[in-house]
Amino acid sequence: MKLILIGQNPKVCRAGFQWSDMAQMICFYQGSSALDPIKNNPALELKKDILLRQYHEISSVFEGKNEWLDDSKKHYYGLCVIPNKSP
Repeated sequence: MKLILIGQNPKVCRAGFQWSDMAQMICFYQGSSALDPIKNNPALELKKDILLRQYHEISSVFEGKNEWLDDSKKHYYGLCVIPNKSP
């Protein structure tokens, strides 16, 4: 699973999400899927550079730790976006 959406807004049920919809729900992006909102979500535009830097720092650490581990023992990382909170 790449993306977990949590929300109570009726727009969550409609087909065809827009990046502006993401401001209305909690989103958890796992692994490399975290790059999608960092690059595309208008609400994260002001923090884009720092989020990209943090993502690359975190991903390189975990990829190194996971290199020789079985899938069931790997460490996971991601990005949680909560409306009106810091990502």
